[in-house]
Amino acid sequence: MQRLLTFDDLVAAGYVANRVTLSRRIRRGEFPAPIRVSSRNVAWLKAEVDAWEKARIASRDAGRRGRAEIASTQLCDTVQPA
Repeated sequence: MQRLLTFDDLVAAGYVANRVTLSRRIRRGEFPAPIRVSSRNVAWLKAEVDAWEKARIASRDAGRRGRAEIASTQLCDTVQPA
């Protein structure tokens, strides 16, 4: 059985602060969509939220590597041989 996260769980973990922002992110495809668990309740699969979080971290780290490579290249271009 997969673990489910409620809206309150998402807030407590720091993923979102309010329902409006969460709805916007879901509509834009920037956050996993919830599943309906009853007529009035929705929840998020923990595995999907974890995968989303890992993708965000990987994207951030890829950006850092890219900036470091650009800075290294620019430094090599500006250093004159003796």
